[in-house]
Amino acid sequence: MSIYRNSYEFTTPYGEKCFELHQGNILDFDEKIDVLIISAFSGDYIPVPGTLVGALLRQSKIDVSVLARSPFIDMREEKGVWVSRKLKNRQFQYIMCVEFLDYPGDEADRENIRGRIQNLFVCLEMLEKFTPEIETVAMPLIGTGSQRISESIILSALFRYGSFSLKRCSSLRKVYVIEQRNEKIEAISNTMDQVLKREGQQVVNVFRDRESREILGQIEALLKELIRIRNRPEVDKTFARLLDCMKQQEVRYLDLAILARRVLELMMNEINPQSAKKSLYRKIEDFSRRQVAAGWIISYMHIIRILGNEQAHDDINQGKIPGEIMVTDQRIMLHCLEQLFTFWIQYERREETDGDT
Repeated sequence: MSIYRNSYEFTTPYGEKCFELHQGNILDFDEKIDVLIISAFSGDYIPVPGTLVGALLRQSKIDVSVLARSPFIDMREEKGVWVSRKLKNRQFQYIMCVEFLDYPGDEADRENIRGRIQNLFVCLEMLEKFTPEIETVAMPLIGTGSQRISESIILSALFRYGSFSLKRCSSLRKVYVIEQRNEKIEAISNTMDQVLKREGQQVVNVFRDRESREILGQIEALLKELIRIRNRPEVDKTFARLLDCMKQQEVRYLDLAILARRVLELMMNEINPQSAKKSLYRKIEDFSRRQVAAGWIISYMHIIRILGNEQAHDDINQGKIPGEIMVTDQRIMLHCLEQLFTFWIQYERREETDGDT
């Protein structure tokens, strides 16, 4: 099981899209992956131990050098990117390889590096036209291993070109960045916050007081009870992410607010599926008209939506007063989340009772 560590979300004409940072083994990742992205030096696919190319051969019996001989999309000469033919009976459908030039650590050529990342997304857009069902992409933080490119250069380019490209992709919705080592995942998460210009109470543990810790404990108990009642592990991974977040020694408000919003969206999609393609605001309003939930529960849902949006999206409150939420507001979010799970448990139990009659 991977551990959720950080995320960056943005709104597109096709709904919410995001980058997610996870800690774990990318070849044992517990979410669906349509495209696995790897990196290499130009034309060099030697399965060196400790590299993803080496792990693919050792763990998955996939020889990248063989795939490179007859790719599905070949843009190596002009853009340094290629995509394998569709793989059968694998945990991912395609492998995409981004080839960097043979001068590791030379950050003077930043434009070339950024160009490679831009080409990656150009290639993804092309692949989506051939295979419109692809939804998810996973990669280590390419270029920061043997190529020794700095994390900030790669992340800046990923977010810049990725957010632009995903706004034009109808089905592609999520990019996972997955790393295994503790020290590297910490460095990437910190760099991610710096690149996104996150600061202050967003990136510190604001729930250190006893009252907040007690509410977090109550939320955790409610969440475990909801998981037990539902017994649907295949769709409850968002709950697992939230549990992971709350168990961390440093519970960041940023992560808690984003995951709370995702849980709310999951709830709306399940109990009001006819609104699945609408905005979260419309989903909540449609559910409100069913007159199942008390008015204050609907209000709590909107508070979670608003506070989650404020953390997930860039500059949403720019020019407004106040410019950022206060500690009191963060405590209110905890109360809203606790009441949301209390309601959801009661709703699930009522559904069970209605189904038995």
